Amino acid sequence: MNCLLDSHVWIWSQEAIENIGPNTLSILKDLKNTICISPISTLEIARLIQLKQILLSGSLKRWVSRSVNNLLCRTIPISHDIAMKSYSLHEPFHKDPAAFIFRKAVTNPSQSLGGFGLSI
Repeated sequence: MNCLLDSHVWIWSQEAIENIGPNTLSILKDLKNTICISPISTLEIARLIQLKQILLSGSLKRWVSRSVNNLLCRTIPISHDIAMKSYSLHEPFHKDPAAFIFRKAVTNPSQSLGGFGLSI
């Protein structure tokens, strides 16, 4: 199964494992699953650090490198086109369009997103 980590789950997996529920933890530990991370999550984490809403152990660069290795995960590529259009999706799409788009990319990478002109 392909699993895209939400930014908070990514942080918790490295900083506060006790915040992750047993089902999610089991998915993370199952080597048959492909764990994926979006660069948008790195951007969100950098923003949270700048706003002093989170504090990570070590620099962000070292933290990202270490956590990607620890999780044996892959990075989901994002095009500029997808990034520019991600916040223009209308209802009833997910409140966090980036999460919605990356969820679609992980579950069906060759599919286009309906009438939005987003090819993934």
